[in-house]
Amino acid sequence: ADAREKLTVAIFFTIVFFWVAPDLLKGVLPTVCKAISAYGTVTPPLIGMILLCVSSIDGKPLLKMSEGMKAVPWPCIFMGGAALALGGAMTNGDIGLSEAVKQAIAPLAGRLSGFSLVALLVIVTALLTNVGSNMVTVTIVSAVGLPIAVGLGGSVNPAAFAAVIGMMSTYAWATPPAMTTVVLGTGTGWATAADMAKYGFLALVPSVLAVLFIAYPIACSLM
Repeated sequence: ADAREKLTVAIFFTIVFFWVAPDLLKGVLPTVCKAISAYGTVTPPLIGMILLCVSSIDGKPLLKMSEGMKAVPWPCIFMGGAALALGGAMTNGDIGLSEAVKQAIAPLAGRLSGFSLVALLVIVTALLTNVGSNMVTVTIVSAVGLPIAVGLGGSVNPAAFAAVIGMMSTYAWATPPAMTTVVLGTGTGWATAADMAKYGFLALVPSVLAVLFIAYPIACSLM
């Protein structure tokens, strides 16, 4: 590695350090870590970009702003921002969609028992998280399912149930509102939105089965 490569790598790992340092060192340097955390996750890479632009080796900057801007997949970023905004609108309390989903699930879930309840809510989680926000999905399903699971008197392990619902809510890869990575996948030309939806929903089938018949039993044995 030459001097340009070494300095670029050094700046990169400095950014990574400032990302993880607040959690790694909060027990040792709480005041410093709190100050670093206050800047959020966006500030370190912005500072790193500035350092790359102003640092020169042999009279040439490590990064030219014009070249760096061309390398950014702007359509993916705009699409991701729009999808996140759409998700925020769907989960707005004034719209009432989250409450409507709760009211639709609760009566059916209340009539089930044991493993059937877990299966139903895992499937609901898989579908909801692939068309909307992960956080909203896990909040809605947990709010509906946990009280019922606790009230079943042992036929459902509430801790294991909560674990697999949290796990299933992260399996989001079918539509752009589900996860930013879907936006990146559809915006780079390697896959179309139809491909992501088709194979994303197909992948949910083995994922749901694995969560129900592997992850849930393991969680029950450990919790």
